[in-house]
Amino acid sequence: MIPEDEMVKHVRKFCRRRIVKCKLHCGKNMEFQDVERHLEVDCKHRLVPCKLDCGLRIKYKDQNKHAMLECKNREVRCKQGCGKEMPFHELKDHHER
Repeated sequence: MIPEDEMVKHVRKFCRRRIVKCKLHCGKNMEFQDVERHLEVDCKHRLVPCKLDCGLRIKYKDQNKHAMLECKNREVRCKQGCGKEMPFHELKDHHER
């Protein structure tokens, strides 16, 4: 049992059930005891490896945008007539041939 005069300190600094904000600034409030799981599994701002394996780590919430519009490994089609599909990073060399 926590003495009454220590309760305020306990609630603000040590209680596992105190409410804290996500340190990755996703806007979510949670109990302190849930922070680890949130940062590793639930947070939309956590960094994850690119699913197209380009080597970058991006925010979970941005992974689809990255894969479709930004990733050097995204599939693109030649627009100069041949229609061949290739990773974006190969497109420049393909056009110079």
